[in-house]
Amino acid sequence: MRRIVWMVLFLGAYIWVVSSEHDQVLLEKGKALYEAIVKWFEGADVDYQVKKSKELVKKHRRWD
Repeated sequence: MRRIVWMVLFLGAYIWVVSSEHDQVLLEKGKALYEAIVKWFEGADVDYQVKKSKELVKKHRRWD
């Protein structure tokens, strides 16, 4: 049921955008958003060296 509601909603939005000739505006805004996200990721510092700390847990046995 939820999928049908989302499909109808997106289909209605698509029809509204195309019929009201807002498609170029939407495309320009999408490109600007994409470029902003790409620039943000380029400037971000990412540390790929993740230190895995596996400490050996010694189980005590009765005979030790």
